[in-house]
Amino acid sequence: MTKSASPANAPARFRVDRTMKEDRLSGGFHSHTAGLCLSDGTKVSKAEAIASLRASRARYYVLADGELADIQVGERCPRCAEPYLRASNDTSVREALIRLPDC
Repeated sequence: MTKSASPANAPARFRVDRTMKEDRLSGGFHSHTAGLCLSDGTKVSKAEAIASLRASRARYYVLADGELADIQVGERCPRCAEPYLRASNDTSVREALIRLPDC
């Protein structure tokens, strides 16, 4: 996996280049990121990514429009009320994750 440098006790950081997507009908038609495809070709399911982010075992990021955006867990989708993956709030590329090419 492609990791960025971090102190020994910090979680590893992985770059996300592509995503798996799923369409949802509950709450109206919308898409969720169903999994992450890392720069080394490793695939991480949505459930695995959410669990590792919540436990601080790993951090994921995307590069979009020249900005680094950390991947975060959205605790409750406004349409279907399920947890979801998103790019960080403090970036102009918040929708960068869902816009990545498919794996």
